[in-house]
Amino acid sequence: MVSLKNSETKFEPPLARILRSRPTYVPPVSGERIVVVADLHTSDCHSRAITNLINFLAEWQPERLVAVASTWCSAEANNCEAFVDRITRLRTAYAGEIVLQVSDTPFLTPASPWGTICRGTVTSLGVQVIPGIYPIAPGWFSLTATGPGASRYPGSQAIMLARTFQSSIVCNGTSGLAAIGQSNGAEGRTLWGFETGTLSPRSAKSAPSQRGRLELGFGIINAADGSGEPIAVPVQRSGSFTFDGQTFGK
Repeated sequence: MVSLKNSETKFEPPLARILRSRPTYVPPVSGERIVVVADLHTSDCHSRAITNLINFLAEWQPERLVAVASTWCSAEANNCEAFVDRITRLRTAYAGEIVLQVSDTPFLTPASPWGTICRGTVTSLGVQVIPGIYPIAPGWFSLTATGPGASRYPGSQAIMLARTFQSSIVCNGTSGLAAIGQSNGAEGRTLWGFETGTLSPRSAKSAPSQRGRLELGFGIINAADGSGEPIAVPVQRSGSFTFDGQTFGK
């Protein structure tokens, strides 16, 4: 007979166990609304889409904004200056937590353009810079995953990572915009693979893993109701988008 104690034991994915063993680990917070955008740090973002995104964040006021910085976008001076300007504008309208997730620590070295030009300014604006894997929400991890071998089908890279890590994964992927869910019947939970599109068309076209078509957009993980289901928000060429029946931009 299986004891009640054992039957109530919650499944903990291997990735969660690894991250939890690190001294710097901070567990994800339940019940948050999280907006995830890719390539917000680059100099060639869609300007009208950025303006509409800022207006959306000002009105919706989610608990957190996570900006995923891809490995193939270098931290050049113009990228840093553009990001500082963008975050400064955003901070006037949005009071929530802002996280910049980067691919690796060399991006953060004092000798890099990021370290010499804008790290201090961005830090003063309340932006938390996190390298590597980020526990973005309960059962979810955010990755800067754009490596070779990605499929031309949006969402497929993310769901492959989710199966590997046995956790729901959100990433920028191949600049596609899609969420794929897979039920784990035995454990009674759903794994999600979520690719969030991009706000930087030219940078996405230069990505080494780009095989499918580019999709402008961003993602939302709404864990406020306990479900944590992903929401893909496509952005039109004009920079406008619609969320929950309301259109931002024209």
